[in-house]
Amino acid sequence: FFIGFFYGANYNNRAYYINFMLWYIASIVISECSAVISSEKQMGTFTQLLLKPVSLLNIIFVRVIVYTTFSFIKIAILISFALVFFDLPIAFNPLIIICFLFVFIFLISVGILISCMTIKYTKTASFGSLISYFILLFSGIIIPLSELPTLVSKISQYTPITLAVTFCNELLNYNRFNGRALSMLTGMSIVSLFLSLLIYKLLKNNIHKKGFNTDY
Repeated sequence: FFIGFFYGANYNNRAYYINFMLWYIASIVISECSAVISSEKQMGTFTQLLLKPVSLLNIIFVRVIVYTTFSFIKIAILISFALVFFDLPIAFNPLIIICFLFVFIFLISVGILISCMTIKYTKTASFGSLISYFILLFSGIIIPLSELPTLVSKISQYTPITLAVTFCNELLNYNRFNGRALSMLTGMSIVSLFLSLLIYKLLKNNIHKKGFNTDY
């Protein structure tokens, strides 16, 4: 985290801390949602959770919100530490809060999806780190999108994390409100939430018919 943080901490990019906040939060949500469920399945405690008079979706939803909120708090502490001890420049605009609200919704969707996949396929937890590094490499946080292969660059431009990075960079560096990026981020976040709920229902029906995959 700190290597990338200091790499981006320069006066030419006032949104450097936003970029790594987005990646760090996403990586925590992805890894925690899969790792915790995977370990509980191995220990046998997950089955006990299913016996409680609470729906599986409620259990997943509450956990994802807790992980996402915890990741926001954790990254805020880390950045505060870096700013206090290393006197790094920082810029802020209240509109960033709106952007992060929809990022929060998107990450909840991702968390629900990862959790559902881990419940059905335990090995999903093994790909958590790989997914987070893909986000880091293909969201314009370290490598500019213009330097990526043309096809990869075009696809990356329309991912929620990249849209959030684009919106924050233009807002803080050029004081320019990118309504298109924010609108697309809003739409994708809402759509991803509904899709994650739909996938949950499909996987739930599949689990009822075929049971869990207990391979580790």
